[in-house]
Amino acid sequence: MKTRVLFSTTLLGILALTGCMSAPKYGDYRQEVDSWGYGKKVGIAFRDAGLDLLDIVSLEGGTGEGFLVNARLTKIAQAGAGYFDGLKCGNKGRCRGFWREKVAEGGLSVFYYKKIMTDPMWGASYSKEKGFFNHERYNYDDWTLLHNDDEHWGDVGVDIYALFGGVGFNFSPKETVDFVGSLINIPAAIIIDPIWEGLLGLKRADVDFADDDWRAELRRLYDLGYINQPPDIIPGVGEPRRD
Repeated sequence: MKTRVLFSTTLLGILALTGCMSAPKYGDYRQEVDSWGYGKKVGIAFRDAGLDLLDIVSLEGGTGEGFLVNARLTKIAQAGAGYFDGLKCGNKGRCRGFWREKVAEGGLSVFYYKKIMTDPMWGASYSKEKGFFNHERYNYDDWTLLHNDDEHWGDVGVDIYALFGGVGFNFSPKETVDFVGSLINIPAAIIIDPIWEGLLGLKRADVDFADDDWRAELRRLYDLGYINQPPDIIPGVGEPRRD
């Protein structure tokens, strides 16, 4: 009995502490989102859909030394092997530019191993978050199925590099679903939100399957997770949450 009481007291203490820490962050996040006017909300809906469309297909090209071939119908059905060291251009997520890359990989299906080191050189990010080309080195040395940083596990693609250059192509079914979902947000922002929020006082959650649209980026900038801490659960902090 004492053990249960001690555990419950400790858990409540942890929840209260994390709530006190996250409530001001949630309040700042909510204040910024609530400050958006009609035009900005519609613009963000179009912006998110456009970036989700760009996420579907990735292309890259490179020049350097090596021989590398990889073909994948998801990371569960992939095969390849090789080595490449050189300069590449294309996109990494929502960033476009040039980077140096050194990679050695090989294997079959889930037993596919990759060691990759990249150094960004120049590029631009279409994201509110810190992008790949903001002088952020990226590397890992592990089984590729454990990482969704290079490609999502469900992506389809091919990489071919021989002698002094090559190309890479990647298609993402996940991002295709995300784009289709983001199209729902456009008419919702134009027609539904003014009624939903203006008359009913409720806030609609955006459709964002990949969790990479404007609100998701903003939430991470405020260090908030999927379950944001509403300020009204802490006595005396903020106003009751309406969404």
